[in-house]
Amino acid sequence: MSSPPGDGTAGVPLTERILSRLPGPRLAWMLVWALVPWLNLVAVRVSGAAEWAGTGGTPVGEVLNRTAVSCAILLSLWGAARITDELRRVGGADRGGRAGRR
Repeated sequence: MSSPPGDGTAGVPLTERILSRLPGPRLAWMLVWALVPWLNLVAVRVSGAAEWAGTGGTPVGEVLNRTAVSCAILLSLWGAARITDELRRVGGADRGGRAGRR
């Protein structure tokens, strides 16, 4: 799961590596990623794969599910970025502190 040593991405989450390589604003890509559950809902509606797809309405539970998953995606992407930044900051401060004690 982790990156090979020496490639500069050791300890960086996969999502961070993907988002850093995509062109354009990071927030735009995060929002696109959060829309994936809604695309799934559209695909289910269009294909008629669910028993409720032909009834003319989407159950509230399905809409709430997609809303919760979209929020979870955004929160996890934001959290991974924040944790990575904080670990870099703490790691840099730790290295500086050790060098001063030697």
